[in-house]
Amino acid sequence: MPASACPSIELNLALTFQISNFKFEMSRHSSPRLLRVNPKISCHSGGRRSVRNLPRARVVHEQCVKLIIGRRLNLQSPNTFALARRGGTGTACSGVYLKHSVCRQEGYVHDRAAASRTIIKKQLLKMISKAIVSRRGLAVLSLILSGLFSILPAWAQSVSLAWNPSLSPTVAGYDVYYGLASGAYTSHIDVGSDTTVTLSKVNPGMTYYFAVLAYDSLHHESPFSNEISDSIPALPLITAVPLSQTVIAGATAAFAVGAASTVPMTFQWFNGPTALPGATNAALTLLNVSNANAGAYRVVISNGTGSVISSAATLTVIDPPVITCQPVAQSAGVGANVLFQVAASGTPPFSFQWFDGTALIPAATGAALQLANVSGVNAGNYYAVIQNAAGSVTSASAALAITNAFVPVAGAYNGLFYQTNGGNPAVAVPTAGMLENCIVGTNGYYSARLYIGGFNYPLIGALGMTGNDSEVVSRDANGLSSLNVTLNLDMTGASGMITGLVSNMFASNPWTAPLLADLAVNPPCVPAGNFDMLLLPDLGAPNSPAGDGGVLIQSTNGAVTLAGFLADETVVSQNVPVSQVGSIPFYCSLYGGSGLIEGWINLAGGVPTGAVTWIRPAGVTNSLPFPFGFTNVLNVSAFYPE
Repeated sequence: MPASACPSIELNLALTFQISNFKFEMSRHSSPRLLRVNPKISCHSGGRRSVRNLPRARVVHEQCVKLIIGRRLNLQSPNTFALARRGGTGTACSGVYLKHSVCRQEGYVHDRAAASRTIIKKQLLKMISKAIVSRRGLAVLSLILSGLFSILPAWAQSVSLAWNPSLSPTVAGYDVYYGLASGAYTSHIDVGSDTTVTLSKVNPGMTYYFAVLAYDSLHHESPFSNEISDSIPALPLITAVPLSQTVIAGATAAFAVGAASTVPMTFQWFNGPTALPGATNAALTLLNVSNANAGAYRVVISNGTGSVISSAATLTVIDPPVITCQPVAQSAGVGANVLFQVAASGTPPFSFQWFDGTALIPAATGAALQLANVSGVNAGNYYAVIQNAAGSVTSASAALAITNAFVPVAGAYNGLFYQTNGGNPAVAVPTAGMLENCIVGTNGYYSARLYIGGFNYPLIGALGMTGNDSEVVSRDANGLSSLNVTLNLDMTGASGMITGLVSNMFASNPWTAPLLADLAVNPPCVPAGNFDMLLLPDLGAPNSPAGDGGVLIQSTNGAVTLAGFLADETVVSQNVPVSQVGSIPFYCSLYGGSGLIEGWINLAGGVPTGAVTWIRPAGVTNSLPFPFGFTNVLNVSAFYPE
């Protein structure tokens, strides 16, 4: 029932009362303090009412409680109270006044509000018990909502209210009313006999108005107490967000946030999920930053209501470039391709610029510098400048010397060509032969002899700067189709080889045979001296002799001479250089060019190994006739197998 109805509440037959202008204050502090109060209580009996405001009593910086009770107490001395009856009939009003000295004698500590309220309450009760002097009717002193009514500390969108209980035995409970406008209460809560309540459904940033009334067991209600208001602090408002930034390693990074709040705020900065110790201000300064400081920075701003989190500000730390791989000086022949390279660590992206001496090289903006078909004008000193957002660094200078490219690969090359089948030799008289003594000069020109089918033909040409050449070998004088010979010299000199192809240009009978030739050297793996080589036939080959052949090998300064005979008593002989791995190309044209023996033999350690193909055509006659002819693969050995 609203306060305007204000029905009487029957208390102990004779005395009725109502509450008016009951004043209280609020506190949002976590530590207790004294509250200023000035309650008014109207007492009336038999239709007579008296309202009294007593003078304020000072206790240090606060006020004690003044009450209107059924009798007036006159202060006789600073520390004692006396009772005085007022003239006239009916119920008179009396007052109570607590002196500073009374509080002091009770051991009051001025900065402890809870202690002071307890002392005052005890003193009042003691005095009230002495003040009941009228026994007319059943007049009993009732003190309604005596004491303090305060808003206790609260956090995060809640308000706590508290008041001292009524001393009247007929008070059954209390209703707390509140709303967003003074005197216009839109919500209320019945708290029963409790004298505290926490209201959690309040919105930050709003002002609420509160009042309390009491009711008895019949739900008769007193008028409202005096009203108090409380502005619920809003969440902190971020007015300026921290900004992302890019900082060079070793420099200083600074973040700042702007925020507004009606109550004090606290700050805590984070890098990712990690709280930064000591980073509890609106500004964050990071000294001598490194990659360990890079990340997303946020700040949590808190007040009594709650917390807000700022948007993330990214700190990017840039490391200046540091060269980890310098370009290397090198020599190259005329027409060769040259590659310089540089590498750097640091924060990408990088930009590159190559220089030749002091001259900037146009379009040379990568980590590698490619120079194609170099000549004498390309000789010089090459270096690169590497740059990123943090700075730049210059590489070491690498000299390029231009030399004749064929100097390191010049020499004599010897090898074989024959067709293959599944990777295995498929030697045949018309398609197999030897490239003999191919002399490559320091100018790239070469000359050689090409042996095939009982004839030999000159091969002359000039290798390009990449070591390639293709020539046509005419066999018109022998009534045979011309051959196309393609050579590819390894210009690095690493393998010491010429590879290529020998192919028939006659369209009705095309064939191609791979060619391989080794550079002649004096390898330490082949000892000087004489040693024997046995040629052991494959006994399963049809129509071939069952015996073996023997060859004497003489090794001198990287060249060998082979002389011996085959199982059919055919004489074989050859002079040929040895390769760097100890291999020789064994080739002899037999039976007037209608047969041959061909294959690779390795002489490393003075122990011959390998396999050669022996072809004897049908119709050949000698001391050991084999009229049907044969093709046999001979295994090379230094000894008879056991």
